[in-house]
Amino acid sequence: MTVYIIIVANSIQARIAEAYCRDKLISKDSIALVPLRPVRWSLGQEYIHKHLTDKLSRHIWRILGISLNAFLLKRRLNLSKRKFILIAPWHNEYLEVLSDELNCLGTFYCEEGDLSYWKKDVMFDGKKNNKKYYLERRTGPAKRWLFDKNCSGFICTSKDCFPAAESSLKEIVTLSPSNYCNTTKKGDVIGVMPSASRMLRINIVEFLKEYLKKAPNGKLNYIKMHPSFSVYPKLEITLREALKLPEFKNTKIMNQDVDLELEILANTLILVGLESSVERFAIKNGSNYLKVSSLLMLQSDR
Repeated sequence: MTVYIIIVANSIQARIAEAYCRDKLISKDSIALVPLRPVRWSLGQEYIHKHLTDKLSRHIWRILGISLNAFLLKRRLNLSKRKFILIAPWHNEYLEVLSDELNCLGTFYCEEGDLSYWKKDVMFDGKKNNKKYYLERRTGPAKRWLFDKNCSGFICTSKDCFPAAESSLKEIVTLSPSNYCNTTKKGDVIGVMPSASRMLRINIVEFLKEYLKKAPNGKLNYIKMHPSFSVYPKLEITLREALKLPEFKNTKIMNQDVDLELEILANTLILVGLESSVERFAIKNGSNYLKVSSLLMLQSDR
């Protein structure tokens, strides 16, 4: 039986990959899930792989080009004797290593957010051994040479996605909030936090006050933490302590298993935040996204 190795880093990737699996009637018993960060996955899987994020494994990959993650996954699933298909948001270390294996039947890219809408310098020819492709991806942040034009397809929610890709390679799926128990109600205001690493050197109280200034009537119903907060538990504690202050008494932290994209599909919301992959999705589906321009310097290298 062919195994589908699904690599996801955020909720929209997970929802789109799930929709694809449903459309193609892919059984949970043939899914190997690789969450790069904690994400909710509702379909089930044969195996879930623990992605290494320690400094040593990252250093070995970035400097030497050796992926301990891909090696461990290959050994655990016995991929030298098993047919497999790769689904990932971009050409990351797993695809870099495993897509050249004889038993790899294909590679698909799953809509990620902003990267999926970039037009220039995103496609590369994987049949040519050009070191600049994988050097730039490894040493990141990945901004160019993200998708191999020789891939099997692009999984996305509209034809506008992956503008540099051939239309015939696009697999369009539809997301639905059915069977999802939403947390928010119409008109709720949600503060969307940036990645945790961007907040390590700032005062979180002052940061939240800037969000309140942008929020309608100075009120936030919820704060949605970025998945990367799981790597910085002390930062999450600091955030929770800040929300105990009187000016934030009406603001709650949204549970990490709450799916913001499905909340947007279920209700018209107001989101407050910085540059984010959820901005395009929110506006496209009728919600409002208010950008906190006073804090955009935190993303100067984005």
